Amino acid sequence: MINLNEILHRLVADYSELGEVVGLTMAGSKAASLQDDLSDINLDVYLVNPLTEEKRRQIILKYATKIEMNYPSFVTSDHFLLSDFPVEITVSFIILSELEQELYDVMERHVAKVGYTTCFIRNFMDSTILFDKGGRLKALYEKYATTYPKQLKENIIDLNFPLLKDSFSSYYHQLEQAIIRQDTLSIPPRVSKFLASYFDIIFAINEVYHPGEKRLIQIMEDSCDIYPTNLNEKVKQLMGYAAQGDIQFLDIMDEMIRGLEEVLNEQNTAS
Repeated sequence: MINLNEILHRLVADYSELGEVVGLTMAGSKAASLQDDLSDINLDVYLVNPLTEEKRRQIILKYATKIEMNYPSFVTSDHFLLSDFPVEITVSFIILSELEQELYDVMERHVAKVGYTTCFIRNFMDSTILFDKGGRLKALYEKYATTYPKQLKENIIDLNFPLLKDSFSSYYHQLEQAIIRQDTLSIPPRVSKFLASYFDIIFAINEVYHPGEKRLIQIMEDSCDIYPTNLNEKVKQLMGYAAQGDIQFLDIMDEMIRGLEEVLNEQNTAS
């Protein structure tokens, strides 16, 4: 009977035979050795030109019947359940020139974003190369396998910290207004944005590339030395109060911001 590794080998071969495809990597928790029983398989296919949906579908139908084309993601992705194994696979399609531009912007120009600044960088650097036409992926990996840029760290903090509470358009101010308007439905998404900026700062302080949305607290505790005390508990309280529309979530946000400010002040003093 065919095994899972053989299916993956055939799947990779099918994609790599397409003229548009120049590289393929295994990304996510399995490649980063953080898998659990719920982990699916994430493949990133790098292209010189987009693949048509029909070409993508023809490949998937060889291995699956339960399919979701154009799966919600930051890039074009397909999601499917293998017919012969209870394993879900997400295949994401990335134009190689866009990867090159992202690496250049973040790692060389030190362009910060509102949350998740280095998420794409970590996804690529933690991936396992399965197919690499002309060695272009390997060359990019070797070029950017370097120390965390100091200027990038500063830019992430400078952009995201004011958005927590200091600026007029801060998440805190928006949430205060949501409470006044009794607009409880708008609270959870704004809290999520608050946490996105908050953790972008945490990982930048520690010079660790952002791991994305999954296992955020676990990865922080495993890979970061510097973060506010009791942060795990504070995040749980924040999410709990926010889900209920309980105004106490603003107090928790205040505590989290003060804790982060103390950490930043300590780092500035140490430097």
